[in-house]
Amino acid sequence: MKDINNVLNYHKKKLKEYEKLIGLDLEMHSYIEFFQKYKYHLQEYDECKYILELNNKNIKKCDLPIRSIVEDIDLDLDINWDIYDVNLDELYSVKSKNVHPYLINPRFWVSGRATKFYEPNAPVLVIQEGDYAKAYPLQILLWHGAVNDIFKDKPILITYSPLSNTSNVYSREVGENTYTFDTSGILKHASEILYDFETKSLWEAFTGKAIVGEMTTSSLNSISSSIVPLNVYLKAYSQGLVLGTDTGYIRRYSENPYAGYDTRREPFFYIGEIDKRFPAMERVVGVQIGDVYKAYPYSVLSEERVVEDIINGVELVVFYKIGMVSNLDTANIEEGREIGYTGVFSPYLKGEKLDFIPINNEIYDRQTNSRWNLLGVAIEGPLQGERLEIIESMNPFWFAWAAYYPDTLIYE
Repeated sequence: MKDINNVLNYHKKKLKEYEKLIGLDLEMHSYIEFFQKYKYHLQEYDECKYILELNNKNIKKCDLPIRSIVEDIDLDLDINWDIYDVNLDELYSVKSKNVHPYLINPRFWVSGRATKFYEPNAPVLVIQEGDYAKAYPLQILLWHGAVNDIFKDKPILITYSPLSNTSNVYSREVGENTYTFDTSGILKHASEILYDFETKSLWEAFTGKAIVGEMTTSSLNSISSSIVPLNVYLKAYSQGLVLGTDTGYIRRYSENPYAGYDTRREPFFYIGEIDKRFPAMERVVGVQIGDVYKAYPYSVLSEERVVEDIINGVELVVFYKIGMVSNLDTANIEEGREIGYTGVFSPYLKGEKLDFIPINNEIYDRQTNSRWNLLGVAIEGPLQGERLEIIESMNPFWFAWAAYYPDTLIYE
């Protein structure tokens, strides 16, 4: 046992060293090297602790409820850790809560001003209802992972976790109460954990579920959204609003602070085994119907362009088009590589099923030869102006989807 203690203390010492190094403003290659070494020592440290616990049931446990990857973090959240519905070993802090500050009731631009700053093929998250819509550029959400806004008099929350490439929109109302959210500086499977100011509870941005604190077991109601290039949004909504850069904070909104991230082999700040069925950083369309989950890899969608499928008895169609750049590739977002974009819809319109075909990077239905965009709107032909029902989906990296839903089905 003495030898095991010595080895444990050695790895503990090395963890402290690499925590300090990771917390520095490093070049990419140095960060990668130090984080890989941190992961190695963490695995060895955990193994030593496990051996000691097997042989000594009186060993003292760490008083901290979750681990911290970066040293000297001040969460300052006043969380009640006595109430939780999550494996606390899956949570880890990586930054103080205000590193990526939340926004509340942000300012929006009209199309003319938006096109002067944002590139036409830049990705934006779109919420739409009838003729009214709002767009939230991902290059803003990179710096503000929680946006508290109002959409048609309804309080909503827009979340974005760049490390897992997950975006979601939720209602901020639970019962009769409205909540205000910030990012907490805590991750689970490299996806943001949110924090509400009213009850000081923690919520998974990936699922909308409260996992620690007073609101534990509550869930936020999700709202359908789409990720499309700015030019697609503005063609559909010429008077549509676009979140502006006048946020009250000074940030490099045209730049990506995670340069080269989505071409890596492994994600940042991910602790645990990565599902090897697909490359960790492969983008997928993730769909949940009831208790069934299914992933549609971009590598497959880019070949087929239109995929018809049935999940848990629900018919759906997945569209893929090129024309959108990655916001997680190059330092200057406008130089990012082409990644394409997707949409998931019901193939039924007014009770009649439509069959869709891809032609020259456009989507048409066979019945009327109408042309459809990936907001689900017919933009040309006999059905112009008609809308398909959006089926909720997300576009995470494979590693995150598989970590949250290890029993996921895969379209191949």
